[in-house]
Amino acid sequence: MVMAEFAAEMSELAMTLAAELAENLGQSKQYFTEHCNENTCFLRLNR
Repeated sequence: MVMAEFAAEMSELAMTLAAELAENLGQSKQYFTEHCNENTCFLRLNR
């Protein structure tokens, strides 16, 4: 359960960082929110 919670938090952090980076590149912050979700993106967690 702890890993699932950690993965959810890291996914949220990754989305926030991606939005900020996109904005710095002149794109809309909403792009990743509109086009990426848990089904289209992944975070690999190694043990």
